[in-house]
Amino acid sequence: FAPLATPFVSLATLRVDSETGAGRWIGPAAVAGQMIPLNVMAGALHYAQSVFEGSKVFFKRGLDGIDARMFRPHRNARRMWRSALHMGMPLDKSSWGGAPMDLDGFQALYLEMVQQAVNANLESFFGGAFSALDTASESFHWSETPPAVYVRPVLFASGPVLGVKPADHYTLAVYVTPVGKYRADLVLRLESDHPRAIKGGTGAAKAACNYAPTLRMMKELKENRAHPPAGSTWTQ
Repeated sequence: FAPLATPFVSLATLRVDSETGAGRWIGPAAVAGQMIPLNVMAGALHYAQSVFEGSKVFFKRGLDGIDARMFRPHRNARRMWRSALHMGMPLDKSSWGGAPMDLDGFQALYLEMVQQAVNANLESFFGGAFSALDTASESFHWSETPPAVYVRPVLFASGPVLGVKPADHYTLAVYVTPVGKYRADLVLRLESDHPRAIKGGTGAAKAACNYAPTLRMMKELKENRAHPPAGSTWTQ
């Protein structure tokens, strides 16, 4: 589950008028490469105005070619909308294509960008080791972990800020890459000393700031994990 340098990302930007608070979306467009210019004062770097999503596209070979399937992508779009509003991004005061942006409009933009990113990179996917499942093959079993394309949309404050306030420029980027299994093993620990989510906090938002505090704990857990003997119970 490692990121690859796929040829294209899908990008859209939101510019907010500092006086009226109204914003206008520009794009989306498929852009070559994975590097974008970023101001050192970008709000995402200083005040963690950043949210993201994660889902997968599965491919299957059919009689008419290759079919792409996703599981409820509109749910991811709606969660990103809620997360962004929670983190002070004025999506509900913006417009796209001349129409006011609402939840349904953002869902349409989100899904268009996912499709754009996948389509722009299709040639690179199937030109390499990645391939769609052949369900007609005699060796095929539904229990197999199918190869998939991971979709990572990220929406962040790219405009410069110094005082503690929302930015006036945001970037929505959709990156995709072929992946296999996420994990081959699983290590669990009930964490009581360093809670990540509290009532009234950001726990319900898929925000970048929720993940950073867990990284040190995950590293320590992996380094100090114990392998229980055979026959041990869950309570042990």
